[in-house]
Amino acid sequence: MEELALRRKIIIMLALMASMMFASLNQTIIGTALPRIVSEIGGMNHYSWVLSIFMLSSTVAGALVGKLSDLYGRKPFIVAGILVFMTGCLLCGFSRSIMQLIVFRAIQGLGGGIIMSTSMTAVGDLFTPRERGRWSGMVGSVFAISSIAGPALGGYIVEFADWHWVFWIFLPLGVVALSMIWWLFPSVPKRRDEKIDYMGMVYLVAFVVPLLLALSRIGGDTSWRSPAVLVSLGAALVALFLFVRTERKVPHPMMPLHMFRNRSFVAPNLAIMASQFGMFGVIMYMPLYVQGVLGLSAAVSGYVTSPLMVSMVFASAISGQIVTRTGRYKKQALLGMAIMCVGLFLLTRLEADASVASVVSRIVLIGLGMGITNPILNVTVQNAVPDRMLGVATSTMQLFRQIGSTIGVTVAGSFITANAAGRMREYSDRSGLDPERAAELSDPQILVNKERLEELAADFSSPDGAAFDTIIATLRDSLNDAVSGAFVIGLVMAFIAFGMVATLKEVPLRNYRTRDEDPPSGDAPARGGNLPASGR
Repeated sequence: MEELALRRKIIIMLALMASMMFASLNQTIIGTALPRIVSEIGGMNHYSWVLSIFMLSSTVAGALVGKLSDLYGRKPFIVAGILVFMTGCLLCGFSRSIMQLIVFRAIQGLGGGIIMSTSMTAVGDLFTPRERGRWSGMVGSVFAISSIAGPALGGYIVEFADWHWVFWIFLPLGVVALSMIWWLFPSVPKRRDEKIDYMGMVYLVAFVVPLLLALSRIGGDTSWRSPAVLVSLGAALVALFLFVRTERKVPHPMMPLHMFRNRSFVAPNLAIMASQFGMFGVIMYMPLYVQGVLGLSAAVSGYVTSPLMVSMVFASAISGQIVTRTGRYKKQALLGMAIMCVGLFLLTRLEADASVASVVSRIVLIGLGMGITNPILNVTVQNAVPDRMLGVATSTMQLFRQIGSTIGVTVAGSFITANAAGRMREYSDRSGLDPERAAELSDPQILVNKERLEELAADFSSPDGAAFDTIIATLRDSLNDAVSGAFVIGLVMAFIAFGMVATLKEVPLRNYRTRDEDPPSGDAPARGGNLPASGR
């Protein structure tokens, strides 16, 4: 890519960040709006698929687009991603059934995955590794802000306007971003010396889809040992074997396996996966703790978890600036992981009568830790490869991130459900409570459903009133212990991430872009100036 004036780079980055904000807001806004949408178009039994299909299609698209954008350049894929995403948004707003909404959300996910992966890679195209720290921190802030604003906006829109506007309200932002990318982002010629690895693409999709489907199904009434989960995991393993075999043979693999012999590439990716595992267990199940254990409202649980994202925004911006100024990152990344570990450890010590202030203080620590570390790990992965491989390296990083967060949510959810139910079975054995009634009362979700609690309380005859209060208190205690146990699992994964960061060999961040022949470890001798990558 030719050298661009700084002013033009900044304008392009604003357009990229607008694109990512457009995509990430539409991803997070749906959560609070979906109950109202389903109440109008029906299909409660397919509720979870509206959320899962976006994750699935975006992960697949992001994994595929990396190598292709290395071959054809970023611009056509960013433009295509915005157009596909806008089409999905428009169609979602016209949905008349749950199946239509699911299909259109899949289209949204394809566009969103392309936007996210290609935009992250474009940061590497525009700036040297030394400069990327600042911009990676700002990109991380976009995701954090959308995580805060999206749910609130979704609730506001469905409360005061038609739910269709959940999907349509940000379309003008997409038009602005598309126009800026079209006119300002430079085009590059296709590399004529490389062929597309079609079989690698097929096997990668065949690996990612059943893996994420299996992980998303686990929990509730579906166990790890259910036939559907085992078949999906088996299919994923077979596809992974075929993918690796193919990548070892083809001359121009979609995901060059030699990247995984580079410790500077593997260690940060494993750290990303482990830290996402730990963080998403907190993000997804802290509201359950606040509502189910502390007995607070859904609105309060939103206020409690928001500081995590706010602290991430603050820490990401500061961390990126420090990396850009110093060119060093390892000690800072270790500090961030250590802060996250402290926050998770303190979460494991929460009691059933904890104050909101104590919960928020621990949440803030986790947000600060992740905010410090995330932009550093992004830059480290990109610094470990030559510029001609930025796309495939970034898409691989996104894949590790998605797998880590999906496994984290699944493991935490399965652990909480199993342990809470186990405690209630022990209670029923000791108290002589009817097993069927004990099973009915062992679902922690009833603690956040006040109407259901009132119905169950009315089912007990008056002499059993005190017993019902005892049962609910026991269920709260069991949920508290289960959530604390899930946080322990997250803490273990955070320690693993800390260990991965500790193994990094700190390679000073280059203040130039590499030529194609430069080594992927970033160990090229330092030299000043910005050099265009050949063939870019």
